[in-house]
Amino acid sequence: MVRHMLEDGNFEEAKDVAEILLDQGADPNHRNVCGWSVLSYSVIHQDSSLNLTRSLLNCGGKILPFDDKDMHMDQPYLPLRVLLRSIIKCQSLDNARESIKILGQVMSQNPKKMKEHVQTSIVAEGSLITSNAPVLFEEIQSTLSYFWLRPKPLLHLSLQASRRKLGLKRLNSGSLKALFVAPRIQNYLSFKTTLPLIYSQTQNTRKEKD
Repeated sequence: MVRHMLEDGNFEEAKDVAEILLDQGADPNHRNVCGWSVLSYSVIHQDSSLNLTRSLLNCGGKILPFDDKDMHMDQPYLPLRVLLRSIIKCQSLDNARESIKILGQVMSQNPKKMKEHVQTSIVAEGSLITSNAPVLFEEIQSTLSYFWLRPKPLLHLSLQASRRKLGLKRLNSGSLKALFVAPRIQNYLSFKTTLPLIYSQTQNTRKEKD
């Protein structure tokens, strides 16, 4: 149902239906017989379906392969690979930058696996390279490598720790308002807002000295 709504361009309706299903206990990582999850179908549409992508990630949607043994398997239906193919097809990043950033933010909880998955995904989708694809891939790699090359700002670390402490159930039950969490922090915690890609001043100073 959600997939067909996305195909029809009804992005907000698809998000609303998905959130109702998630509230009723639907598995955000359920895959159909072809191996596709709702998150994979969402990222096809890049930033047009960004709100659905954010909701699925907030509820525990997976981007990285589920198991270590899957890291070296060819899985073209994984969200990042689907997004890369969609970008190549469009020949532009104009409608994909926020999707790339939010996927990077979530994958950065495991920088080592993220690096391996990003690099293998870019290589795997290299067969579809077109005239400007190297330029597109270079920008994608540059954006995503931020998350594994550079020390995370305190805000990133604090919010990741807070999400782990609160757990998915509390994050999706309205408990944040009851805890008197500031609206901006609520949006960061629930992935409604993407964290800014910034260094702390200390990290900037240390980098310049190095």
